[in-house]
Amino acid sequence: MAVLVNKQSDFVVEGGYRASADTVPGTFVTVNYADKTASGASSGEGAKLVLQRNNTIDQQAVADSDVVYKKNEFLPLRTLQLGDVITTDQFVGTYASINEGDKFVVGADGKAEAGTPEVGSVGLAVKDKTTLFGKEAIKFEVVTV
Repeated sequence: MAVLVNKQSDFVVEGGYRASADTVPGTFVTVNYADKTASGASSGEGAKLVLQRNNTIDQQAVADSDVVYKKNEFLPLRTLQLGDVITTDQFVGTYASINEGDKFVVGADGKAEAGTPEVGSVGLAVKDKTTLFGKEAIKFEVVTV
């Protein structure tokens, strides 16, 4: 469970929002501004990416690929910008059937899934298939809709 931001238009990490349930890096969440929590995104509109940060006290004891933010832990979040390139292992679909140029959206469980983005939502285009911490991963570029 991991994510890598390969190219970015800026580097702003949004903090101050706690996980409403156990959350893995590379998924998308929706922020509830009233109670300062974040939970699995139900669509791409307003979705933020959970970044990879190993925040354990003894960081050498926990591999980056094993990081999970527990309920009520603060999440490092990022609002994706047009042109950002991210690599994540949090996607729905058969790895072998995914091709360069395929379009993805943020799914109900916060994972990227094949689909046509709606106006105002996060659109993702497959740039490449790769691996991340030894797991199958997809490199996406954030695109306009």
